[in-house]
Amino acid sequence: MSTEDITHWELPPRIIRAATEANLRSCHSILTLSVGDIQRKTNLSLSDSKLLTMIASKKVLGTGNLYHSALQLLRRENCSPTAIRKVISCGCPLLDRFLRGGILVPGLTEIVGESSSGKTQFCLQLCLAVQLPSKLGGLHGGAVYICTEGSFPTKRLHQIIPFFENRLAEHQLDPIVFSDNVYIEHAMTIEELQDIMEDTLPKLLSRGNIRLVIIDSIAALFRSEFDFKEAAQRATRLHKFGRQLIRYSSEYDAGFVCVNQVSDSMNSRTFDIQQGERNIVRSVIPALGLAWSNVVNIRLILSRCEYLYNTVINDANAESNESHSDLVSQFPVIRKIKVLLAPHLRTSESYFLVDGLGVKGIENVTTFIASQMPKLKSDYGTRNPAVQIHQ
Repeated sequence: MSTEDITHWELPPRIIRAATEANLRSCHSILTLSVGDIQRKTNLSLSDSKLLTMIASKKVLGTGNLYHSALQLLRRENCSPTAIRKVISCGCPLLDRFLRGGILVPGLTEIVGESSSGKTQFCLQLCLAVQLPSKLGGLHGGAVYICTEGSFPTKRLHQIIPFFENRLAEHQLDPIVFSDNVYIEHAMTIEELQDIMEDTLPKLLSRGNIRLVIIDSIAALFRSEFDFKEAAQRATRLHKFGRQLIRYSSEYDAGFVCVNQVSDSMNSRTFDIQQGERNIVRSVIPALGLAWSNVVNIRLILSRCEYLYNTVINDANAESNESHSDLVSQFPVIRKIKVLLAPHLRTSESYFLVDGLGVKGIENVTTFIASQMPKLKSDYGTRNPAVQIHQ
């Protein structure tokens, strides 16, 4: 931000005099006020206050090519690097196609879901995908993973790495030591998280090689450290924290992903989860309320869909003595990802699996379920370890 004193700006003397008397001598002091506030502090007219704000903005932004037409952005012609939105691949072509490339950068993406819906699995895969070269949908950068719910799943990360190493080998690209580019931090309280945000994270981001920051999860701390009577205080801190994430994302050109939990709700404007093999419908909403929702750019919700096997299982019940639950356990768990909020995506949904090598999209869920029918007639006790399914 420009540090030049207002007395050297090309402004009418009356505006410089009024602003100086009101102690508005820098870009920071001017741009942190609204035009109305500047009017009240300086007694300037509306047009003069707007002119003062415009000049201060130009001092901050500089004189480069700041404005681009929609056609320029579409064709990516004569655009500054920060004006072009980038994406981080999800590590799966089907999910990338569903999300039109992957996770937006810069931007704040929220991944919501119940326990075991696949949130952490999705985030671990993003930590590896961001390291890929641009040819494979990555940004050739590292990731910071902030854990607030226990230890980092190192073992699971190393199980997924071979899949990405094979992708590099298939395209004859230089190998990457993926585990060396994931920086892990732990925060058990809001104060510890804030220390990371104000000290450790800016240092890592300033190096220029961090392109993704994941907080798993944001709800764990803010739900546990505030009670019902402190809702207003929590909302204020959440909003301030969210704005800080967005500022970092824009300043350092990095993607931010926050994991969130869900809460049961009786309100009609909710997301219905069809849960379990008995297809029990529950109405849930993302946790943390409206204060947090207002700062999120993209919201994705994940859920388990064991109920999708009901048709196959009901047809087979007559030929099997096994219980409904026993039959369900023979199949890989289908999970659903749904877009709830995004500036570039319509509300839609897709399905995926979590296997030994990571998160994999399903091209056609009906065809996939039908393909599982032979499993009911095979030996359920034998299963190939190489394709072990993570429940």
